[in-house]
Amino acid sequence: MPSFLYLGLIAPFLWTSLLLTNLVNAQNQMIKHPIKYRTNAGFLKYTANARSSCITLNGQNPLVTLDYGTEAMDIPLFYVEFVSDPVQVEAKYSEPYSGLDEPYRDGPFDFANGFSNTFRVETFNVTTTGRVESFFIQGGLRWQNLKPLTEGSIRVCGLGLRSANDRTPIDQLPGFFESSNSLYNEIWALGVRALQQVCIAAGTAPYTWEVTADGPYLRGQQTAQSVKGASFANYTLEFDAKIIRADTGWKVAAGVAGYGAYFVLTSNYPSQSSFVNINRTVVPPNTLASQLTTGKVNYYPLPFDVQEDQCLSGGTWGFGPYQDQTALVKDVQVYSQNVTLLYQNPMTSDEILEYGIMGNTHNLCLDGAKRDRLVWSGDFIHTSRIIQASTSRSDFISGTLDYLIDRQAGNSSVYEGFFRMEPGMGQSAKYADIYNSFSLLDYQSLILEAVAQYYKNSGDRAFLLKHWFKIEKGVETVLQLVDKQSGLAGMFFLGSSNGTAALALLAHTLTELAELAATMNATDAASLWAQHANSIKTTINQELWGSELRTLSIAGSAWEILCGIANTTQTKSIIAALSSLRLGLGYNSSTSVANSSSTNLSPFLSGFLLEAILQESRKSSSASVARTTAISVLLDQLWVAMVNQDEYYTGASWEYLSPDGRPGLDLITSHSHPWGGAPTYVFSEYVLGVQPTAAGFATWIFQPAILDINPSWARGRVSTPQGTIQASWRLSGAHKKHLQLQVCGPKHTKALVSLPFTVKSYTVNGKSKVVSKTQVNIAVTDSSCADIHVTLL
Repeated sequence: MPSFLYLGLIAPFLWTSLLLTNLVNAQNQMIKHPIKYRTNAGFLKYTANARSSCITLNGQNPLVTLDYGTEAMDIPLFYVEFVSDPVQVEAKYSEPYSGLDEPYRDGPFDFANGFSNTFRVETFNVTTTGRVESFFIQGGLRWQNLKPLTEGSIRVCGLGLRSANDRTPIDQLPGFFESSNSLYNEIWALGVRALQQVCIAAGTAPYTWEVTADGPYLRGQQTAQSVKGASFANYTLEFDAKIIRADTGWKVAAGVAGYGAYFVLTSNYPSQSSFVNINRTVVPPNTLASQLTTGKVNYYPLPFDVQEDQCLSGGTWGFGPYQDQTALVKDVQVYSQNVTLLYQNPMTSDEILEYGIMGNTHNLCLDGAKRDRLVWSGDFIHTSRIIQASTSRSDFISGTLDYLIDRQAGNSSVYEGFFRMEPGMGQSAKYADIYNSFSLLDYQSLILEAVAQYYKNSGDRAFLLKHWFKIEKGVETVLQLVDKQSGLAGMFFLGSSNGTAALALLAHTLTELAELAATMNATDAASLWAQHANSIKTTINQELWGSELRTLSIAGSAWEILCGIANTTQTKSIIAALSSLRLGLGYNSSTSVANSSSTNLSPFLSGFLLEAILQESRKSSSASVARTTAISVLLDQLWVAMVNQDEYYTGASWEYLSPDGRPGLDLITSHSHPWGGAPTYVFSEYVLGVQPTAAGFATWIFQPAILDINPSWARGRVSTPQGTIQASWRLSGAHKKHLQLQVCGPKHTKALVSLPFTVKSYTVNGKSKVVSKTQVNIAVTDSSCADIHVTLL
């Protein structure tokens, strides 16, 4: 046997002990149906409970295309009303319509299983009437095909996706925003729809291996790796395998994240159990094939028939059959070169949880619906604020933060004190050091930033008490990155090493965390962190201001403004200089990145920029052409592209865009990524204008940005721990000189209505008020309402 580093495995499973629970949960799950369908003619309206929406598929009607209208995900299903003979039915799924023309649609996804189907093509063998459904979740999709592969006729009804996710209509959510600009209203909804696909309630994601006395029953899916083999080398691994249908697969020399050589051993494909759409070019019968999903495919013909339903011995470590295939594995053993037994696992009990297949024990928000079904710590900063602005599911914010904080590296790791940047749902916290994913160091600041934001919105002191030791450790670890001589720190994702993006973010985070430390009576930490924040701000202005204008970046620009590092003059220079970053319908991430038609524009980074510009706008006393232009580029061009192209539309925010407005990264890009949904909370916090000024909205401000943005009115609601805030504003009259603001606050809160410009006159609840020469400030206390009419100069 050759020497290997370690192996991996992933595939389907459903714990027998939890089967009843999952079935009970299924009773409370709702089905999302297509809104329209097409067979031989044009699209027709789909009505789930109407017999007219039952579809007969046969030789004369060989394909149905389903359109869900907006992003959908979870367990595909349909009901068979009639089947003439056993019929094999192939289903294909895609987010963009263009994916329907590809043989594998917009998949497969070969780096994480995310408790979902790796493949975007699956086959059902239908032998009788009744309900037919997938075992796996299908990640985000808008489009679906169904096609019979064998002769016969089948009539299907009730097509859809069974889901436990929140499906509350947008306008019925606890938080809501709308304005006179209908496109902006749709942009606000993009982040919410993405959120509704990626936030998974505890216990609702199906286990992907079904444990039996003969070992786990594996269905075709990306592999899952054993963490216990992470440090192994020069060993021999043996296991028993039984092919149930078509093949069994494994990985060799794979990292725990999944990358590594993939092997598939195929059977002789007996006609009574094989699907007719098996790609015999990719996986010929009686063959050992490797590297099926990426790279060159190699084949090794076997000198014997591989019989199904017979045990096979030998091989490497890690399991996951190919598309639509099933197998059993058991009795995994690893031996050193001197034949010492290093590892043994019968694979018949919960001891297989080491493979990262534990159920989702927390309310978790993933990074994307279709792809990146991981809990990315840095990306969660946008997701958490979208939750606050819309669904108000603070349990998803605290659950995700619990999950991330629990996966802090211990003292056995060179990354001691750092939080894992992208754990999967099924990975145990006790293996955080082995998974060893800490390399995007600025993500450490972003997760701490999310902690501060959560406390500001919730006032959840119990959460701080629970995690304060680890939070302090995380801050101390990040501070070790700051060079004591230069005051700089090397960070990676937001921009260049020692650039203003990551440094200004760190300064902002330290300022926020210093306030938390004061709340926790950790006065020494509060003082130290505030000092570091101020030192970093000084360093940026002294050392990096000139060079950063020469190598401008949208992240650096955003965080300089958000952190308050840039003064008024510098802020104007930053916003004016954004024109040098224009690329197609948006902004390039940096002047150091080449402009080309294949450059990806980042809604993730652009979200920080949008907030920064609107933060400056709402505190300014006069309008600005530069701000108006920048806001228009972001909203009226970049984000509108996610709304006005039906071929790519999912109703959710995207991961990347190309300069011409198409999705970036081609078919693999995610069309349901909350990291691209920042306008949801920016509209609520800045255009509607409601934000907390003390923890849990004990005090809050109503200060809308109305000068540099084009809606003539906006209204909405914001959910708080104290109750709901209702707010609205409207510009009217000649030259829009009349402004009406209305706001009602919950009990036990105090609010300030603030306008940063001088006015000609104003009234509050019909009573005239003395005009200030600086700005208008009006107090709203304890469940009272204010109706304010302002005449602008």
